[in-house]
Amino acid sequence: MSIPWNPSQRERVTALIDAHPARSGECAVLARGILPVARERDGSAEGLLIRPRPGYGVYVVPRIGETTWYHHVAVGAENHVVDALTGVPGTPRPEYLLAHWEYADDLAVDPDDLADACL
Repeated sequence: MSIPWNPSQRERVTALIDAHPARSGECAVLARGILPVARERDGSAEGLLIRPRPGYGVYVVPRIGETTWYHHVAVGAENHVVDALTGVPGTPRPEYLLAHWEYADDLAVDPDDLADACL
């Protein structure tokens, strides 16, 4: 199951992911671009901040390998998460951490307005 983007939405999200691939480290820029498109489909779409739970390390480690980050930013919409790791279809929210992250049990996912310039 994936997010049922219409053709225009799919095109815009594809272009954003192409411009800001996972290894670019530009997850916040990508999420800020995807969020308005996601809100066209789901008025409750939100930014998501993924980071280690307190006491569980410093980095988040994506399954793509050879990279770590202090945090990651994605978009939650229609019970999916969308980012450069999931691609345009997104991943169902209950499966997202296990599918895309090492040490998934050690991560927290919190709503975020994506306004922080440090993201």
